[in-house]
Amino acid sequence: SHWSVLYLKKLNSKYIRRYLAILSFRRLKVKLQAFTEIKSCTALYAGYNSDDGHETLVRIETLCDGERVMSKFAVILAAAGKSSRFNAKSNPFAGGLRTKPFVALNGRAVWLYSAERFALRKDVAEIVLAVSPEDRREVEDRYAMEILLNRVKVVEGGAERYLSVQNALAAVSPDVDYVAVHDAARPCITDGEIESVFSEALRTGAAILATPIVGSIKRSQRIDGDRTVVSSSVPRENLWEAQTPQVFEKNLLTRAYRERAAEARPTDDCELIQALGRNVTIVPGSRFNIKITTGEDLTIAEHYMDIVSKNNLKTGLFF
Repeated sequence: SHWSVLYLKKLNSKYIRRYLAILSFRRLKVKLQAFTEIKSCTALYAGYNSDDGHETLVRIETLCDGERVMSKFAVILAAAGKSSRFNAKSNPFAGGLRTKPFVALNGRAVWLYSAERFALRKDVAEIVLAVSPEDRREVEDRYAMEILLNRVKVVEGGAERYLSVQNALAAVSPDVDYVAVHDAARPCITDGEIESVFSEALRTGAAILATPIVGSIKRSQRIDGDRTVVSSSVPRENLWEAQTPQVFEKNLLTRAYRERAAEARPTDDCELIQALGRNVTIVPGSRFNIKITTGEDLTIAEHYMDIVSKNNLKTGLFF
């Protein structure tokens, strides 16, 4: 796989000059070979050629009369999970909604914490919330004001997470440049982490948050019907636990879903991008960015939120 020449493309999709620039293979920095005064908005693209001959265009930057224009991001919040491992007895759900993103965390629904962090950014054009079909009406009624204020579209998710993301991706506006996919059950994301992974996605086209594995990893097996034992130890060198947001150039993510193998059941979007032969950059995240899966996780998140709120106030990253 390799990066090809860049293209200069009008926003109305008409090419006005080809081979205007080339991409440095080592640092992915743009080197202009020629430039003329631009009187209208244009977008600079890098063409990525995979081994199978397909080309994916990745927008590097947009120029209007020679001035850079901020790239547009859409955020997909995956909130259609079944929450089968969550203990509803220890923490009541919001109304009749039975999934983790809508449980109360310090008096507010879990999904609102991350939605509001993204909505504060000027480069986030829209948020797409994927919910289970049976929850959609209640979500739209219960959170009508929050949906309006945070520029949220509500769509129906699928039976699996990747199907929910696929449905949400179809609802993303055509003029969006990048898509960030985030677990709605991760309320403790910070402004600094969002900025880091967004910036890396702008530079490379594909980036995720992750944390290095620090514990001892064991592979298990069942014996005697009901006994779980250690079958082997797994070296933890170069092992990372993937988090969200996972951020990709929109055309790249769209192609990844379009070309997904019928038998593929990806657990995250990074897996689909890798299937195209593309590298995905790891951006070190924080262990505070916990995904609420059990009632214990919710208790932990309640304590983490105090720390995260202070960090967000310190950074003041309102773009």
